[in-house]
Amino acid sequence: MMIISLLIAFVIGALIFGAIYQKDAWGNALGVLVSFWLGVASCALIVFYSVWISGGYDPLNIINTTFIVLICCILLCYFRQGNPFLCVQGLKFSFLFVLVIFIGWILMNGLSHHNFYGDWDAWSFWNYRSRYLVSAGYHWKDIFTYDAQAKHPWLLSYWIVFGWSWLGEQSYAYTFLSAQFFGLMVLATVFISIWYLTTNEFIAFVATLWLASMPYFLLHSISQYADVITASLILLNLVLLFHLYQRKVKSDALLLGLMLGIMAFSKDEGILSALLIIVLLIPWLRKSKDFYAPCCWGLLLTIFPTIVVKCWMLPAPSGVNTINLSNIGDWHRALYIIQYFLFVLRKPFYGGALIIPFGILISFLFRKSDKQDVIMAWFLMIFIAVFLFLYLVVSGNLPWRLLATGERLVYQILPVMMVFLFYRLFGNFQK
Repeated sequence: MMIISLLIAFVIGALIFGAIYQKDAWGNALGVLVSFWLGVASCALIVFYSVWISGGYDPLNIINTTFIVLICCILLCYFRQGNPFLCVQGLKFSFLFVLVIFIGWILMNGLSHHNFYGDWDAWSFWNYRSRYLVSAGYHWKDIFTYDAQAKHPWLLSYWIVFGWSWLGEQSYAYTFLSAQFFGLMVLATVFISIWYLTTNEFIAFVATLWLASMPYFLLHSISQYADVITASLILLNLVLLFHLYQRKVKSDALLLGLMLGIMAFSKDEGILSALLIIVLLIPWLRKSKDFYAPCCWGLLLTIFPTIVVKCWMLPAPSGVNTINLSNIGDWHRALYIIQYFLFVLRKPFYGGALIIPFGILISFLFRKSDKQDVIMAWFLMIFIAVFLFLYLVVSGNLPWRLLATGERLVYQILPVMMVFLFYRLFGNFQK
């Protein structure tokens, strides 16, 4: 059933991709990657709107809505004279890509059998929300009574519900296989991004193999957490931003808007990342005003579910996490935060991940920057600064907070930092 869900998602995504670009083939492997994410997000949105319109979970309604969406996508592609096979047009076979994905799958599959139900937040939060939505009937809104259950967007949970609807049961095997798929999608995104930015397939293979060899990365990839989805989407959206800068095509702006909304629906960190990319995009849009409208329309089409969850359904703050601005001047607290991340990254468990940030810094000593460089550097600096600030000012048990969330943040930006390092070292810079 996992294969059927992925096939449905890919077909929907490919049709949307073909409708957007019509005859404009580009990206090859990047286009396939984008189509998968468009399809996965579409399946999640089908569940969202089905539940909201019908007032509760109904698997038959979700299946019928899926067929309606498929027909609408086919008609949209037809009337726009699009090519439904556009994303695979000109796709080249890469043995190194297949090899590194196969290695990643072997490692993840072996480890995940010892962690079938995922880590703590998988069965107590992300998958729990899916089970609640399926079991609660017309009382599904009661889940928003609890702050911890409502504060994060629902992309992962809705994807699980979509698969269960077609399967006809709440299968833990589906969540297990979904975790492996999304973990492999991170590896695929890293490989394709480096290949796209450097045009060097072997360099992409080396970087992705390094990432796949990190025990920390492998174990977190099969945790069944939404951080895995967010990590892939952050990197993909940055690459799509570079793609827009290079090509200056309105369809690229529309796609970027769609993907930013999808990323925001993955997790709170996805919302922050979308806002950061929008901020980095604004100076360019001021010079290219024709791209405002398509980018905004794309964002509006996919951001609505996040707005509903965050602004309407979210209950009042419980007061557990309070802001204490007096901590800004607490240098001991700030030093503790920095030391924690340095201590974590130097562990053998992280497979030499500490080399990546220091390698990036050293690379600036002997190589100049280009537009892509500057964008990725600003994104990483602001993203890291925001969370360091939050760790500093949010009251509570700091060691516990770092232990509970610090490694997840590292996972979310590790693929971006990996791509940034290899682009700094081997990229074809453009002024």
